[in-house]
Amino acid sequence: MNRIIAARFSEALERSGLSRYALAKKTGLTAPALKKWAEGRVINPGFSTVLTISSALDVPPLWLMGIDVPFTLPEIRNDQQKVGLALSAELLSENVPDII
Repeated sequence: MNRIIAARFSEALERSGLSRYALAKKTGLTAPALKKWAEGRVINPGFSTVLTISSALDVPPLWLMGIDVPFTLPEIRNDQQKVGLALSAELLSENVPDII
C-alpha cells in the first residue's frame, strides 16, 4: 500500500508542477514529512494531512490513498452530474403522467 501512496503522491506532484519544497510551503508541512510520502514511508497518515496534500495537489484524497477513483476533480464533477441527470430523468419518468 505504501508503494501505491508513494507512486500516486509522486504522480500528483509531477502533474502539479510543484517541487516538494513548494508543496511544503503551500501546505505548511515539513520537507522531511513530504519526503516520507515520496519514499512510501508514510504509516497511517492523519486525515487532515491527506486532505491538505490532496487539496494542494488538486487530486481526490481517496485517489491519493490508493483507491481507484477518477484522478481529477473535473472528472468527479462530470460523473456526479451524469449520475444526477440520470436520477432526475428516472424520477421524472416515474412521476410525470403520460400526455396524449
